[in-house]
Amino acid sequence: MPVIKKVLNSVSVDDSPLPAGSYVCEVASIEQKPSKSDPNFDVLEVQYVCVHEGFQGRRMRQWITLKDNALFSFKRFVTRFGIWDEDDVNDPSGFEFDTDEVIGKEIGVLVVNGFWDGKPRTEIDRNLYVEECEGEDPNAPKPDVEPAGAPLPDIDETGDTETVDGGISSLFS
Repeated sequence: MPVIKKVLNSVSVDDSPLPAGSYVCEVASIEQKPSKSDPNFDVLEVQYVCVHEGFQGRRMRQWITLKDNALFSFKRFVTRFGIWDEDDVNDPSGFEFDTDEVIGKEIGVLVVNGFWDGKPRTEIDRNLYVEECEGEDPNAPKPDVEPAGAPLPDIDETGDTETVDGGISSLFS
């Protein structure tokens, strides 16, 4: 049997949710797929690897709806890379997005405290420019239990939501 030697002193096995804050991540993969809640429209499933100091290697996922009435999330996502400007994305003939162009690129994500099945989890609220990312938000409340009486949306396995209180159309946009 072969001997494997790896330096593991800086590798974390922490799989707890990231603390609320803004983090720099690298896009690991993007896949367009039908929404599980409504196969008549698609979502982008974006997988990130955190590169922010202290959280390197941590993975997270975001679902961005491509539904016509919620394209603001997609527009925010594509403009935060700094590759395309407003003129590019506002082209009246349409904006063509090649997902391969952003694989390996850095983007900011705003992480909020969330819960799924009564357990804390990492939720991406929206995308940011990299220069807006500051890491953990020391003023964010620390989740130990799901907030009592707080309205939570109905979410299927893809993270798709139809309505969310507070004006956010998807917890992952």
